[in-house]
Amino acid sequence: MPTERSNTYPNYETPQHTPQKCGIATVPNVTETPREARPLAAAEAKTTLIRYEVGLAMNREIFVCEVDIFMDHYLPEVKDETHALVLEGLQKRKVLVPRQTTGSSATTPVETTSGATPPSPPPEPYSHVFKSFKPPCTMETTGDNDRALENKTFKPLTAIGAAICNILKREAGIKPNGYVIRMCGDNPLRSRINGGNHKIDACMTKNKKWQLRITDVAVAFEFKAKRAKVKENRLQIVSHFNHAMNDDARRTFILGITIEDDRVSLWYCSRSHSVKARSFSMVEHADLYVKIMISLFCATDEQLGFDPLVQLTNDYNFIYTFPASDDCPEAKHYRTKHSIFESRSLGLAGRSTRIWQVELVDPKNDYLQVAGVEDMILKDVSLDADTPTETDIQERIFSDIEKLKEDTENPWREHPMVKGFADEHKAFLEDLFEGGGERWKDLFSRIIATAIRPPGHSVAPQVWADDTIFPVSELDTLSVNPFQTIRPTPGIQKSCDETKHAEKRTLGEIVPKKRCLYIFERVYTPLSNISTLGEAVDVLKQCLDVLRLIFCAGWVHRDISAGNILAWWDGSKKKWQVKLSDLKYAKKFPGKKGRMSSGIPKTGTPFFMAVEIQDGALLLPQDFIDEVISDEEDLDSLSQLGKFVMHTFQHDLEPFWWLFLWLSTARVNRTLPQLFADAIFQAGYLGKKEAEAHLKSRKLALTTSLLTDKNFRPSLPEEMKPDFTFALDRLRKDLVSEYRKRNVEGKQDDLGTYSYIMSTAFQKFFQKIEGSREKWNAIELLAEQDVTRKGGEDGHGLTEREPDSGLLQKRKATDELEAEDTSVIGVKKVTFALDVEKDYEEGTATSTLSRGSVKKVTFTLVPEQEEASDGPEEPQKGVEEGKRASARIQRENGPTTRSMTQAGGAGKARSAAKPQEKSKKVDHGGPKPSKRARR
Repeated sequence: MPTERSNTYPNYETPQHTPQKCGIATVPNVTETPREARPLAAAEAKTTLIRYEVGLAMNREIFVCEVDIFMDHYLPEVKDETHALVLEGLQKRKVLVPRQTTGSSATTPVETTSGATPPSPPPEPYSHVFKSFKPPCTMETTGDNDRALENKTFKPLTAIGAAICNILKREAGIKPNGYVIRMCGDNPLRSRINGGNHKIDACMTKNKKWQLRITDVAVAFEFKAKRAKVKENRLQIVSHFNHAMNDDARRTFILGITIEDDRVSLWYCSRSHSVKARSFSMVEHADLYVKIMISLFCATDEQLGFDPLVQLTNDYNFIYTFPASDDCPEAKHYRTKHSIFESRSLGLAGRSTRIWQVELVDPKNDYLQVAGVEDMILKDVSLDADTPTETDIQERIFSDIEKLKEDTENPWREHPMVKGFADEHKAFLEDLFEGGGERWKDLFSRIIATAIRPPGHSVAPQVWADDTIFPVSELDTLSVNPFQTIRPTPGIQKSCDETKHAEKRTLGEIVPKKRCLYIFERVYTPLSNISTLGEAVDVLKQCLDVLRLIFCAGWVHRDISAGNILAWWDGSKKKWQVKLSDLKYAKKFPGKKGRMSSGIPKTGTPFFMAVEIQDGALLLPQDFIDEVISDEEDLDSLSQLGKFVMHTFQHDLEPFWWLFLWLSTARVNRTLPQLFADAIFQAGYLGKKEAEAHLKSRKLALTTSLLTDKNFRPSLPEEMKPDFTFALDRLRKDLVSEYRKRNVEGKQDDLGTYSYIMSTAFQKFFQKIEGSREKWNAIELLAEQDVTRKGGEDGHGLTEREPDSGLLQKRKATDELEAEDTSVIGVKKVTFALDVEKDYEEGTATSTLSRGSVKKVTFTLVPEQEEASDGPEEPQKGVEEGKRASARIQRENGPTTRSMTQAGGAGKARSAAKPQEKSKKVDHGGPKPSKRARR
């Protein structure tokens, strides 16, 4: 229950937050996996340069509550007797001294900036104050700069913390957790992921003397001597929260403290929601500060936000523990070897998917790898507590496939779709089902172990929203938005207006998150890393067979992309074996009768997403539209059709057409015109107008003949003409024709209407291109790049370096390359503007990219480097060249996979300057054409 301090902190003298609507979060009835686009930071964007963008994203996630509510809900409980004993001990040690009863209060009024209604009068100040803590508003500060004043003001907190721990141990009989308060404002933090260049003023840590790593920080502190810098302080701590949550895989939530002058605020951030407590004066209420520190010094690591099932190793890897279960009587331990996918989301709420290549280790044998066990894939994701896990969805699909196989009353051969299948596709199903066993499971990337953690904190009661907590820069940003299921090229892009004014999440939308850990049986190669066109075509053909299987079982995948189509080289058969992955967005189709659009945001990869899904509108023939629209009422009715676009079987098939186009025009290792790919395979979301233009280009490509597009044929290798050209256009016509016919007749739920497009149409496509296979079969494709670039000391230089020893993680290598390219090319001028009264110094930096282009970058530097790395810098405008370069790199690399990919992947970098040079390719274990260079 709230204490007597409820509704009293901070007092009327402090800028506060306007309470809007109090209440307790309710859990919505979610029957599908919810998803929404989240803004991402460029992979190597410096933390100090994206603070405004982090603040922008977090304004949508942050809530505010009273300090006593915060303590009751998010901090470990402190018993009254313990609190009283520590206060008494601090008074005996003269850490707390009696308050002077004469003179004015130490806290001087400041103007309210948020329009808040002043709360009720505050309670009487505590009888004692900290002897060593002198807030700047009470001190003579002439001649002190901000850093010196902060050090002078807040350094005593270290001794105060030590005194509290000493009393707990010696007088209360309570062993503290071993953390100390360490001042570290002059020392940079080491980070595992890219972009970490920020500092924090102090922290709770067990590392008392060595250089601090992000993972050493249990609770961060940020200080400002002047209250006027309150929002700057908020940006600094929330950007640390962001970086720490993305860097440290142990984190389930994070706590922090900001102090401006004497005003103390508590912070909690997690994957479900974030909360800031209203501030209080540690001069007026030193007892409350002591209670907070007792709670933190007595907290377990789990109560401080660290998952006990994830341990950090000395070499900065992690060991995940999967507890014993009914299926596995002993706990299993997996050590991370390489990061295959991690994203730097600007906001914190969401899935926060991590994918690792891991090895099984034995804790009884010094955590050495278990002999004879191959590397596997570990996926770490946070889901709403009431959302089905990927394991649940996989088991349901497998169960429905088994029912399809065993159903004697409704044999699979009589299925409405199967009856219209070509003979070869019927034979495929018959071979799977009649051969005995469960061989069909070999077509999937299977989950072999699952660990589900309990849900985290629910949202505290009596919180309210305030979307003005963090300041928002109106200048161009360093953020990008994800294209649903793949990570686009990290680059510099504009914040769209609709993002800046994103609707605040309601309490009812906030659901506690559960951490879900999955182990997949082995490491596979994604389609985006297959080496030749012939091999890629074979893998796609096999994948269509797998989709027909799940279609007949009544499921749609909803996330077909180059990263979710995996393959394994079967040495005995000398061929690739497809493995369909990422079933987490799969759902039953058709849905329940009478159920319309789910309202859940679009899923899929915009490179390959079905146009109807991206557009939210049905494809209809123009003559039908002209015929039905006779008045304004008909026009309104037609516009409503977009609200009822549901994901059907054909929406899983259309991505294959886009994949063939992508392989043909953006992935072949040739120096060819790129105008067609430039328009279709754009990376990044630049706002409403840019998104509309991109959709228009994709829609035009699908609904008009490729043969009439002047940019299409020149972008294809000669070996692919004319068969591939005509086959692609014929498949396009079939897709559009089937859409329109089904939509006009309103037969989206009629399973029989999908037989032709999922069987015969693709059979004709493959028959057409097979006639000239000897011409195009060996065309080499660009794999994901294996060259990383490392910035110079100033963060602007670019130099090539050799790949890391051992298996180089493709994801990390690609991210480093793309982010460094775009973060340098895109910024015409960067101003680190902490103090506008200082003189600035102009400079230039020139960098040469591997593509042979040279870009000149002008940037502005603040004379004092320390200040430049610690304030909310604002990037300036001028990013068009960066966006174009980012799009080109993304086309060539393809959408970087976020699935179970082989971590040793390397590819050929297309070079406009030297197209004749051959670059190295990785050995995936598959067939090796004679011209393929091996490393």
